[in-house]
Amino acid sequence: MRVSIISLGCPKNEVDSELILGSLLEEGFEYSPEIEGSDLVVLNTCAFIDSAILESKSWIKKLSDLKKDGIIKRLAVVGCLPQRDKGKFLKGLDEVDYVAGVGYPQDVGSFLARAFKGNFKKASFFKPLPDKWVERGTRFPLRRRFYAYLKIAEGCSNRCSYCVIPDIRGPYRSKPMEDVLNEAEDLIRKGVKELILVSQDSTLYSYSLSLLLRKLSEMKGDFWIRVLYLHPARTDDELIEAILSSDKVCSYFDIPIQHVDDEVLKAMRRPYAGSYVETLFEKIRGLDSEACLRTTVMLGFPGESKKAFDKLLNFIFKIEFDRLGSFLYSPQKGSLSYFLKPPPFRVSRKRRDLLMGLQKKISRKRNKLFIGKTLRVLVEKPGVGRSYRDAPEIDGLVYIDRKDVKPGTFVNVKIEKAGDYDLWGRIEP
Repeated sequence: MRVSIISLGCPKNEVDSELILGSLLEEGFEYSPEIEGSDLVVLNTCAFIDSAILESKSWIKKLSDLKKDGIIKRLAVVGCLPQRDKGKFLKGLDEVDYVAGVGYPQDVGSFLARAFKGNFKKASFFKPLPDKWVERGTRFPLRRRFYAYLKIAEGCSNRCSYCVIPDIRGPYRSKPMEDVLNEAEDLIRKGVKELILVSQDSTLYSYSLSLLLRKLSEMKGDFWIRVLYLHPARTDDELIEAILSSDKVCSYFDIPIQHVDDEVLKAMRRPYAGSYVETLFEKIRGLDSEACLRTTVMLGFPGESKKAFDKLLNFIFKIEFDRLGSFLYSPQKGSLSYFLKPPPFRVSRKRRDLLMGLQKKISRKRNKLFIGKTLRVLVEKPGVGRSYRDAPEIDGLVYIDRKDVKPGTFVNVKIEKAGDYDLWGRIEP
């Protein structure tokens, strides 16, 4: 029995996919990285915004066609998209055999195994979302690489007005620290060189994110630690100190702010003011001028006037983020902002183009500061690596002069050239 899995969306989803796959392998399945010829294909979907929903539905159509042509035998659609409406939209899709929600990835794997072995023509699996951590089981890595996402919590309790994640994923629940540390030790033993802590909001970790970072830093081995998704309101002095004081924790602050205009932030139900985030980023830069600042902003939220957008643009010009991502507001049914009227789409798109054009110049300017300096780089494939400033798949790369360095090795690279997003350098002895 051959199983393939396609994981869409965020790193947290990828962790779930690896748990589902691990459960299926324990049930006697054999993993196939190739879809063609698989007895079971599992599509783990994302449904955060409209573009994610469209991508999920596009994959469903593609895989349904493969099943019709006899290229795959069974198709399972799981994760956030079915969870949003308990799989109702899938009822008319004859080629989808199995449907499951979120919250219990290891149980989803067991459900799929039972349905497949029982030769069920149709089956679904939904359980009430838990209010405490329930994850268990063994992850099977989908890709061979030298970094691993380490999920420290599930769900969200922030209730931002534009977001339906709490309804899809349930309330925030932290993974016990002992379980996180045990998983980290296991990953390091298996050769992982970078642990990337993820959750919907890592600062909500109830067992203290600062303490967790200190305990992870005490582990033996040559590895990095990176934290993603820090909420501005809870990125306090203790956490900043925990990140900056450890040689093993990357000086990388991924702090999505969404906006800086006070009225827009209030409508978003983001509990801080623009002046607060300005002080926060200036504080970090004052403590470490080379700390990498990364943020995410939303354009086109209802009530975003030209004045509000200009305020955001000026803020970005002043702070000079090393990395910045942006996306357009997508009204989600069930969210508090769903019935509010956003600016015209063409206006929002133009604003995004202006903002990203500015960020491109800022990114190049920040990159040029590292010319002549030496950075520690994790080599991931011949001639290519990442520095502490580069989270995988979303940030830049460091291109090095030699291709004979074994992947998974840390090297010191003297930077000789800077581009808009990437760096080039020479390995030092």
